[in-house]
Amino acid sequence: MEQKIQQTVDKMDNEIINFLQRLVQIQSVNPPGNYDEISDFLEKELTELGFEVNVIDVPDELIQKVGKTTARRNVIATLKGTGNGKNLILNAHLDTVPAGDPNKVDLSSFLGPDRKWAYLWKGCV
Repeated sequence: MEQKIQQTVDKMDNEIINFLQRLVQIQSVNPPGNYDEISDFLEKELTELGFEVNVIDVPDELIQKVGKTTARRNVIATLKGTGNGKNLILNAHLDTVPAGDPNKVDLSSFLGPDRKWAYLWKGCV
């Protein structure tokens, strides 16, 4: 399975980098998180890739229960395989932590770096 994943990543290298660059350009700093924009982006992009996508709004009472005030969403995407092999599950969050004082931090990181390794620094999967 690991070898198949690596082959697919190698084959789709440019598409993956382009996708990540567009994803990190969405300002999803929490608070407020901007869940609508990032979940809409993921729904559109993953649907175009053949995933079955469900966007679920977190009920207000659950948001308030954990002391939050802004709306939250979860994105669940499933890509059906062709056989009875193993499953691959990716679990991630949609928001990012604040970058810090904008006068002291280079916010250009939201534009997406050109080097692949830099996505690890940004916290991208």
